[in-house]
Amino acid sequence: PASDEEVTFQKGDGQGDVSETDDAYMESDDEDDNFGDRRSLNVDGRPHNHAVLKFPNIFGNGAGQIPLGSTINSATLTLRVSNTTNEDPTVYRIIESWKESEVTWDERRDDVNWSDEGADGTGSHAATPVGRFPMTRSGFQSLDVTDSLQLWSNGQLNEGWVFVDNSTSGADFHSSETRKKGERP
Repeated sequence: PASDEEVTFQKGDGQGDVSETDDAYMESDDEDDNFGDRRSLNVDGRPHNHAVLKFPNIFGNGAGQIPLGSTINSATLTLRVSNTTNEDPTVYRIIESWKESEVTWDERRDDVNWSDEGADGTGSHAATPVGRFPMTRSGFQSLDVTDSLQLWSNGQLNEGWVFVDNSTSGADFHSSETRKKGERP
């Protein structure tokens, strides 16, 4: 994209692989099960569930991609919250690679463990949170993720975010597999 150009990425938007969206949730009670094909993602303290989300192909030199080294003036992550919680989950930038079809509470890829189970610690995510994602109300909600995208543009590993629970009252949001394209991340 040219400088100062606004771009959007959403699975099914016609941009092909550039808009690939990988997401899953991980459950501590089913630590070996993969939930990367679900239509909604859950963040909860009982059972302990975290969600992971990434746009792995947004940076590069291809058509529609953001060139590495670009200045990111503004970036927003928007999700469709379908079930609310009483306390917003904390979002962290993930610093370990993971695969949507293989990620579990214990493993980020088949036979490769997270440094911290459920990506719940600074071996698996950045120490500084991105912020708290607003999930105390339903509908489309957003979080400023400009700093994350700038770090990725500068060459840091783009493995997306982990949503860490702060409540035993779980929240759900639509995944990239939801049927309505306009409600996908």
